[in-house]
Amino acid sequence: MKFIRFILWVVLALILVVMIDQLAIKRHFTTPVLKEVQVFYRDFRSRLLTLGRTDDRIGQTIEVQKDFSDEEASSRYIYVDAAGVLHFADSLNQVPPAYRQSAQRLAP
Repeated sequence: MKFIRFILWVVLALILVVMIDQLAIKRHFTTPVLKEVQVFYRDFRSRLLTLGRTDDRIGQTIEVQKDFSDEEASSRYIYVDAAGVLHFADSLNQVPPAYRQSAQRLAP
């Protein structure tokens, strides 16, 4: 009899966990705190579900970074807009045309 009660409580607990999981995944909350908790939970859940996979994401990222040449990596620019705000850009194309003449390339 105790074993059957234990099994029923375990099944009930699992059902509650699945219901809370689905609520956190599918419902769109408007309260800022609940939104942040939901974003965290979704990210945590996706990482947890992909934990056992063997795909090498870090290795893929390193390979992609190797494809960039040294000049591309060192072509960062700094410029100041009309309001006096300092901006950084990863390439000269990201600098607005009005500020390209005054943009300075950062040393590698």
